[in-house]
Order: sequence, then structure tokens, then C-alpha cells
Amino acid sequence: AVTSEEVFYMIKDEAHNKQYISLTPAFVLPQDGSGVTYTYSCYAVDFNGNMSAPLTVEVSLAFKATSNLALNKPSQAGYSINDNMLASKANDGDINSRWSSEQGNNPTDAWWYVDLGESYNLSTIEISWQDAFASDYVIMGSDSYINPTDASAWQSATLLIAKTEEPTAVGNNTQEIYSVTGNHARYIRFQANTLRNNGWGASIWEFRVFGTG
Repeated sequence: AVTSEEVFYMIKDEAHNKQYISLTPAFVLPQDGSGVTYTYSCYAVDFNGNMSAPLTVEVSLAFKATSNLALNKPSQAGYSINDNMLASKANDGDINSRWSSEQGNNPTDAWWYVDLGESYNLSTIEISWQDAFASDYVIMGSDSYINPTDASAWQSATLLIAKTEEPTAVGNNTQEIYSVTGNHARYIRFQANTLRNNGWGASIWEFRVFGTG
């Protein structure tokens, strides 16, 4: 049982062998569809590593879930290790493919960019990380086109997220979920400032964007 009021939540999708960490006991629908049932187990975990008994819930998708606006949209990156880890791998809907930037401790080329096709009222941005994290990064948004290679020009765009430390729990398939309600953008750019490990780059399984037109 947890021994402290300071907790975070571990949500597991057992059937699909996925798990992620959240500051709130909330889960993310994994795909659009109907007539499909997903089972989630939610554990409260305190900062001493103590874990509560699970609360399990079944979710039946009898409706069309909110669509990922970034799915298969045009994307670019400052660097990709090889042709198997291109920018498009971070928003292809496949949790088993990833974009990965250059290995090493220089984050200059560790940026990723997507064009949503039109401006949306944003609600949530999600990042599913591989083991190679950016521990300090920003995500910017713009309604107007800004050359994705021009880092200085992007400094004047809207700041959507500023992350300055690693997630509480790190490791393969760690998921970070951010509310960006109140912002709108068509173009979104991720820029790493600090990489977690000098020998690694930044490596993202999936970058998802949610919102309304």
C-alpha cells in the first residue's frame, strides 16, 4: 500500500503489453474504433516505490475515439540515425517504429516537426518515448509557417510545453501526456535542449496531437 499522499499513477494496458505514467488517474484510448473492449489497470505509486492494489476498468469503444491529428501528417526532423528511423516513424501510428536523432550529447539536431494540415484548437499532446529521452525540451506551435530548420525563428512561436526534467519513471514506452488546452496551431515543433545520456539521442515511438477544428 502507498504510505505517502505524494503519488503518481501507473496505467497498464495488459492485453497490449503497454504501460505509461500519469500525474492523474487517467487513461488514453489507444485507437479509433467501435465494439472493441480494452482493459486498464491503474496503480497509485508513491515516491518510496510502494504500490497500491490495482483499480481495473474495462472500456468498450462504442463510439469513434478522438483522432490523432498528427497521424501520417508531413513531418521532418533535424537528423535521423538511418532510413528505419525517419521523422515519419514518430507519427505513423505504429508503436513499434520510431524516430531517433543522432547519438551523442549535442541536441542541436534533435528536433522533430509536424504540419497538421490546418489550424486546430489543441487539447492534448502525448509523447511515447523509447529509452533515449530528452530530459529538457520545448514544444512550440504556430498557425503560420516557420521554416522548421530555423531554430531562432521558432523562438517567437507559441510555447506549448516546456519540460525541464525527466519523467518520474523512465524507460522504454514511458508516456508523457500534456494538456495544451487554450492553444491553437497548425505547425508543431519539438526541440531537445538536454539529452538524458551522452551516448544517446532523442528517440520517440509516437508523437500524438489531439484537438478540434
